[in-house]
Amino acid sequence: MLKVNIYLEGLLWVVGAGVLAGALVYLQHRYLSAELRAQHNDVTGAFFEIIGVLYAVMLAFIVIAVWDTMNEAEDNSYKEANALVEVYWVGHNAPEPQRASIEALSRLYANTVVDKEWPQMVTRDEVSPEGYAILDDIRVQVESLKSTDPVTTKRYQDTADKLREVVGARGARLSAVDGGVNPVLWFALIAGAVLFVAFAYLFGVPGRLAHATMVVTVTMMVVMLLYAVYELEYPFSRGTAVGPDAMRFALERFAQIGGGGSVPPSR
Repeated sequence: MLKVNIYLEGLLWVVGAGVLAGALVYLQHRYLSAELRAQHNDVTGAFFEIIGVLYAVMLAFIVIAVWDTMNEAEDNSYKEANALVEVYWVGHNAPEPQRASIEALSRLYANTVVDKEWPQMVTRDEVSPEGYAILDDIRVQVESLKSTDPVTTKRYQDTADKLREVVGARGARLSAVDGGVNPVLWFALIAGAVLFVAFAYLFGVPGRLAHATMVVTVTMMVVMLLYAVYELEYPFSRGTAVGPDAMRFALERFAQIGGGGSVPPSR
């Protein structure tokens, strides 16, 4: 089955909510007097404004938070991949047997992230610790590099720092898998949306079309933003998911740099 396009799915949710809101306005005007509601427009307007401001602040904060989390997850994936390329580059110019081992282990790590870890992240399953074990093996090889040349020694030390950067970016990537929006916040978002839209129905607007336009617009806007929060909630899942493009780029760089090597026996 083809996956429904994220924009089409969002459009269906927004339009469907608008149609439902319009139908409720029609029923309201058919069975309830607009003149009776109009008597309380001042009070209704004051409450509507207060609830609207509070809800807009909360919703905006959460939308920005999930958007920042998504961008940070993508940035971390490239930071991890770029640091790994730096490790591979130094390993490619290192003496044997470290050269072959660092090259092979770097390729193994990148392939493990793309082929094994990313599918687990998409489904938010527990990620295998295999990646950390490979990084530990790379650390052993990097720390075994020795040289009497000060420049080369400094380069090896920088490589160890780059490897720590890989580990740090990996930890940040894995911690973002199950981030999501707290259930309490989801409750507040949905309850606030119901209250906000409900107060729009309480206005006594004489014209059915004018009232329907007001309610439908408010409803569609709220549903659109809630849908955005839902899609952005998990950085590696759903329609806007961050993919393993960065690590695939690292594999392409490995091919450009050359080499291959073989994985050393497990420690």
